[in-house]
Amino acid sequence: MKPFLHASQSRLTRGSSGIFLIVLLLLLPSLPSCLQEESDDDIPVVIPEGFVSVAHRGYCPKGVAENSALSYRYAKFAGFDYGETDIQWTKDDIPVCCHDEYFIDQSTKDSIFIRRHTLDELKEYDYFGTSISSLQEVMDTCKHYGLGLYLDRFTTFGKERRERIFEMIDDFGKGKVCYIFGNRELEGIKQVLEFDSCATIALLHFQSIDKELIDFANSISTSTNQVILDVDHTTNPITVLQQFGQALRPNVHYSVFTVNNKRTYKEYLPYVVSITSDLLSTGNLK
Repeated sequence: MKPFLHASQSRLTRGSSGIFLIVLLLLLPSLPSCLQEESDDDIPVVIPEGFVSVAHRGYCPKGVAENSALSYRYAKFAGFDYGETDIQWTKDDIPVCCHDEYFIDQSTKDSIFIRRHTLDELKEYDYFGTSISSLQEVMDTCKHYGLGLYLDRFTTFGKERRERIFEMIDDFGKGKVCYIFGNRELEGIKQVLEFDSCATIALLHFQSIDKELIDFANSISTSTNQVILDVDHTTNPITVLQQFGQALRPNVHYSVFTVNNKRTYKEYLPYVVSITSDLLSTGNLK
């Protein structure tokens, strides 16, 4: 507990505080602008032509499970152009949408490993308030609402599984898909380009961009396809993008993930063709 002030000390303190506040109020208009916090609204929204906003594992307000068909419906309503989804494979070799190899059944709290169960069995478990969605269900939802898809984990798929997904994409629409590769797995990338010579290939990269990555991206770029360097914004500030920008071939571009700060989102907009976010789309920046 603070000690009581002597009466004369108390009056002196109150009087000094009042004088200080008056002086401060008089000086406020002349304070340097650098001492005033800049608002997000002070940064203009400059959206490049062809820019797309990507919903990370769908858009998940309270009660909506990530990577569920419903999350991609909400993504469209929230103003996103694409949804990013992760693909796992069931025991009966059906692609389902889940980030990890297992999920926690919300009723029993058991770990449910996807590869050990058929799709019908998985549907019986509580996947965060719903049932797990197959890739086909997610594609049907996205097609119905006009949302594109960023398909993750293509690095880990074998040739036969990629061909299975290509059959689904034939119906979904080639022009509305981006294929994400987590490393420089040239064989898989070539298979995608044989299926669709105009495909968009995203190279997911967590570390800072370097010349080796730039050279690889340039090597798989053609006159018809597009290559995206999809990089972590925390390790790749705008200065790094600018440093290597001149070395990119015409069809090679930058993208950043996962940006949930409105100010940061706006700052990156002029330098990238897409931004992945849990919360933000170009429809809710203002």
